[in-house]
Amino acid sequence: MAPLALNLTDRYYVDYEGVAGKHTIMFRFTPETVFEDAVAKITSVIQAMKTWVGLTTTFNNLRVSQSGTVVSFPAAWTPIIGTNNAPFGPERYPQFISWVGRDFNGIRVRYTVHGAVVAPDSDYRVLANENANVLAVLNALKGGTTSLVTAGGTTPVLNNYANFGYNAYFQRKRRKVA
Repeated sequence: MAPLALNLTDRYYVDYEGVAGKHTIMFRFTPETVFEDAVAKITSVIQAMKTWVGLTTTFNNLRVSQSGTVVSFPAAWTPIIGTNNAPFGPERYPQFISWVGRDFNGIRVRYTVHGAVVAPDSDYRVLANENANVLAVLNALKGGTTSLVTAGGTTPVLNNYANFGYNAYFQRKRRKVA
């Protein structure tokens, strides 16, 4: 399969910051998607994701890059603050949780939150029917009338679970500090 151009779709970037540093989540929509509908969809997803990050994490900026362009511009956004009050020490900084899927052409999509407050079990995966918060994010990603798309512009089929883990880059960075 030939590589896809990265700018075939509209891209919405939500920047967030907490004790684990600065990160960004990207959401893709078709160029026909109305801005307000895209923001409503993203807001519902972030509202569901905020249970996975600590009280010091804020989803504070939204940037938009239209299809065919390589630059992004700030857009109106109301900050959303994490709601998990579990202890969050430096040992958790490399933790992440992600929801993944593919479209029918095999193009992958991944929505990852770094600095997540998780307690991974032995297989680092939690099924949606095992955890209400995993299910809430999946419902937000899949639900509504506005669909998220892959880099190819088609709607993905999301897996019915979330993956937990430790990001190797942030692990190494943490080891240098410790």
